[in-house]
Amino acid sequence: MSKQITRVFPLKYIVLVLILLTALTNSVLGQRGNQQSVPTPKISMLLPKAGEAFSPGQKVKIVWKVDLSPKINLSWCEQEIFLSIDGGKTFPYRITPELSPSLRDYVWTVPNLPTDKAVLDIRFGSEFSQNRFEKSKPQTQMMFRILPSPNNVEEISLTIPQIEKLSPGDQIPLNWISNIEGLDKFQVLISFDKGAHFHTLAETKDNNLTWTVPSDFSGTVNFKVIAYKVDGNTIESLLDAQPLIVTRGQ
Repeated sequence: MSKQITRVFPLKYIVLVLILLTALTNSVLGQRGNQQSVPTPKISMLLPKAGEAFSPGQKVKIVWKVDLSPKINLSWCEQEIFLSIDGGKTFPYRITPELSPSLRDYVWTVPNLPTDKAVLDIRFGSEFSQNRFEKSKPQTQMMFRILPSPNNVEEISLTIPQIEKLSPGDQIPLNWISNIEGLDKFQVLISFDKGAHFHTLAETKDNNLTWTVPSDFSGTVNFKVIAYKVDGNTIESLLDAQPLIVTRGQ
């Protein structure tokens, strides 16, 4: 008959394991409870006012207020604003980079997108903290108008090919049309976080550039072109909120 060897663990070790498991469970449940209990901010846009009309190229001040819970840790928060031209059904254009959570105004250059149903979506939230939240707050009650473009409005129209599948090593041709007078240079920028931050790709006086996807890259990319004029003014291309997606092959 074979002998069975039974290991008997001291009771103190069993108790220690149970304490650690209980603490871990309470921590996870506590984090979930905090996420559910933190009320999301209430955002109200003050400017532009409902029914106002603006011309393309006009500088407009966006002003808003945010009612925050004291439970929200602002060090992990940020804001961003998107534009709809169909009354808030879709928001295809991002009009700001990542904004400080304490900011309450932003000067925006009105694009050449005529519409009677312009709506801004002011988003406030956190994507990284324990209490993650980021809510869309379309300001449909403050719908305004963008008038048809005057003949002398200066703008840049950036064309990016809609490529269904991008892989490392692929080339993306960027082309833009502009009617900028007194041009000094163009600055071509790229974002890897859907327009929150941008990095310079090149400075040029040409109206085109080809970007090659790095061999070790996968993720999302957005592009923007800024025209610098000799008088110091700048004009930016529209930022499409939908990024291009780069995936690595198997």
